[in-house]
Order: sequence, then structure tokens, then C-alpha cells
Amino acid sequence: MSLICEVIDFYPKDINVHWLRDEDVINSGSSTQDLQLDSNGCFKLSSTLQLTPTAFDYNKTFSFRVGHQTLRKFITKNVYLKLPAKQPDVSEISTRLQVGKIISFEISILDFAPNDLKVVWYIGWKKLSEDSNPVKIQTGKNGLCNFTSKIDFTPKASDTGKTIRCEVTHPITNFCMEKSFEVKQKAKQKSVCMFQPDKL
Repeated sequence: MSLICEVIDFYPKDINVHWLRDEDVINSGSSTQDLQLDSNGCFKLSSTLQLTPTAFDYNKTFSFRVGHQTLRKFITKNVYLKLPAKQPDVSEISTRLQVGKIISFEISILDFAPNDLKVVWYIGWKKLSEDSNPVKIQTGKNGLCNFTSKIDFTPKASDTGKTIRCEVTHPITNFCMEKSFEVKQKAKQKSVCMFQPDKL
């Protein structure tokens, strides 16, 4: 998409213009035409910002800010990107046995927007880890978010028959899903979808 803003009827010609994402200056993707002298003796210009919105732009504000010596404060024009939300696709739990009987559990959470996410791992009802809004979320070619959650766990004899559970919550879409894996002595790979509640 392209965002375009025009500035007209200013004098003298020295002027500062910037594109911002929220309050952060955007340093790439923008271009500003050379100043033109209008028939009224004042100057004008046009500036364009080209971008491909991703899930990270959900609910973000893009701004065009103008500074000039005749102004006491900046003039700022805003556009609010109301992008669609999408609930994630969640894989089954996969496992990998490491040296020392450590089991790595992994789950893939794909194609969601925005990037607000919460992932909690349990054994039985005991919480093993919790990750709210993980920092390692990435976007794919389609602009949607992807995240892989992993934990390492060393099962004890008393853990045999217990269930490793991973709860994935995407608050914006009221999505909650739980996947599970039964701990066995020989760590056979098996994953079961316990439930997927209706949207709240």
C-alpha cells in the first residue's frame, strides 16, 4: 500500500518532513519529491510511504509530520491501520529424546495476527513455563505471525502416565487451544488435541 501526503503554500522553502510508525521514525520506504515553486510564489511538495502491512502493524498508527520555521509546533496527519485479526493454526506436540533422558517438547503456532500470544506448558496441573507475547515471533511471506514454543523436560519415574499439556491463547480472537502428550517410559510420540473451546 502507498500513503501519500502533500504539503502546499509554505515559504521559505526549508522544511522538515518525516513518516512515523507510532512514534518511531520510518527510515526506509519513503520518498519525497523535489520542492516545486507554485504560481502563488509559495512552495509545495508530495511525500509517499510504500509499505506491505504485516501482523506487527495491527492497530498501529502511521503519521506524516511537518516542521517549518513558521510553525510553533509540528503539524501531524495520522492514518490508523485497522487490519483483520486471524486466529492461529496450532500443530500437535512433537518430541525429541536428548542425551541424559531429557525430552524436548515442541509446538508450532502459525499464521496468526496480531502478535499478541500466550503459551503455557504444564505437566498435569503443575505449570512448567509461561511465555506471554514471546519476543521471537516472526512473520512469514504472507505477513502473518509464526512462533515455535519449546521446553526441555527430564521425566521422573513418578511422571510416567502424566500428561504434558500446552495451552495456546490468542486474546484478540478469543482463541484457546490445548494440546497434550502422555509421558511414557519409552517416550513414544503421541499427541492428542484435548479440547478447543468455542470462542468466548
